[in-house]
Amino acid sequence: MIKIIFSDMDGTLLTSQNKLPDGFDETMSELKKRGVIFAPASGRQYFSLLKTFSKYVDEFLFLAENGTLVMHREIEIFSSPIDINSVESYRTVEKYSARVVRQKRRLHSP
Repeated sequence: MIKIIFSDMDGTLLTSQNKLPDGFDETMSELKKRGVIFAPASGRQYFSLLKTFSKYVDEFLFLAENGTLVMHREIEIFSSPIDINSVESYRTVEKYSARVVRQKRRLHSP
C-alpha cells in the first residue's frame, strides 16, 4: 500500500508555464481519501511552496530548499542549516580567492 508520494516541482509536476496540471485538485482529493500523503520536493524555499500549494498547507509534507527543510502542518520536522563556522570559512576562502584573481590580472595586464 502506498503511504506517501514525493514529487519534484520544476520540470516534473509543474507545467511549462509553472502551473499545476489540470486535474491536480481531483487527484489530491483521491489521494486524501486513500490516506496517501503528497510531498512536493524542491530546491525552492518553503514559502514559495506554500504560495503554490496554499490550500494544502495542512495536508502536504513539504521538502524545501533541496531537502534541508521539511515541514508538515507548519511544524518543522527536519532542518539542516549551514553551520556558522562553515559560513565563516567560505567567506575567508572567498576573500583569498578574490585577491588571487586580482593579482593574476595585474600580472597578465599589458
